[in-house]
Amino acid sequence: MNILKQINRHYLVVSFFVMLIMCSSTSLFASESEYYIYGKCETVEGEILEGFISFNGDILWLSNFKSEKLKNPYSHLFRNNKGVRFSGGTTSTPSNHSFICRYNNIKSLRPIANNKIEVTIKGDKHIDVFYQFNQKPNMYLSDGTIRELKWENILFIKFSAPPSNSKQPKAYGDIFIAQIESSQGVYFGIIDRESSYFSYIYGRQNEVFTISHRNSNIYVNSRATNIRQNSSVSLFMPTVGSVDIEWRQIKTITKGSISQITNAGYMNSIDVCRLKGTVSISGDKSCSGNIAFDLDEALNIEYIDGSNNGIRYILLFNEIAKIEPRNYNYSRITLKNGGVISIGDSRDVNHENDGILMLNSGEYVAWRDVKLIEFDY
Repeated sequence: MNILKQINRHYLVVSFFVMLIMCSSTSLFASESEYYIYGKCETVEGEILEGFISFNGDILWLSNFKSEKLKNPYSHLFRNNKGVRFSGGTTSTPSNHSFICRYNNIKSLRPIANNKIEVTIKGDKHIDVFYQFNQKPNMYLSDGTIRELKWENILFIKFSAPPSNSKQPKAYGDIFIAQIESSQGVYFGIIDRESSYFSYIYGRQNEVFTISHRNSNIYVNSRATNIRQNSSVSLFMPTVGSVDIEWRQIKTITKGSISQITNAGYMNSIDVCRLKGTVSISGDKSCSGNIAFDLDEALNIEYIDGSNNGIRYILLFNEIAKIEPRNYNYSRITLKNGGVISIGDSRDVNHENDGILMLNSGEYVAWRDVKLIEFDY
């Protein structure tokens, strides 16, 4: 059995079960505006602005806020260590890493220096990150005007759920909920409007789009396109994370309904907690406690990512039960729902991983010595 299909079949069962619950009670239906990023901005002049916010095209709460941490918080622990190598043996110092989480996990953003932001996540944990200030947010005010927000003029941005009577900007268009069948399985969620060649499916009357491949060309419902084989469609899945699926791997795209997605708003974020579990080590040893994975990720709202044959998986740690390194490039991921998938080509899951730090004891485990990580939170 294709292990990639196990995760997707199981996810479809879960999605179908949720769909049945929603169909039984209209009170569970959400308005479309709930899914879009909203908040207040105070400027250095004291002006208060409120409305929907677009961050360089990111408009959904399920979109990923992407940045880079100012420093590795654990590097000081290895200053006097001899012989410990990181990033696949290329350096003696742990590298800085990216910080990625969903917008609905963020409480506020505050610029603290040029191209630097303090991110406050729910639970009031502060993380300082690099963020390019040339990526200016746009705020859509209730009177229909659009304000470009310059980071050097921002005191803070505070996120909140949009008012119940609000309506998302017309410029956003309609949300596109879909089921995508690929060569590896089936996925369900919200398509990112920034996906490559989105125009071939958006705004059209078809309920089902059949993707075919002939002579290195891609056809949508038998219509010839200029879609590149390795361009991709991004899909946000409310529970487990997101996937980027190359067009060459897609078989069908089937439109879904707004009633099938009820857990994608600001108030639907997961509770923040530390990564915790047991690490099995070579020689039948193990250690347990709070974990810094890859000397970086220490929270359940962060991600692990990797690819398999043209599909990139970006999976929430909160939904991961086990990680088992398989060889220098691939690891096997077991989800809490029982799904299993092998992913590689990423430092999260291959030999470039900086290893595991047990935060309670201070014990360090090099990635090559990790046999299994079992999470418990």
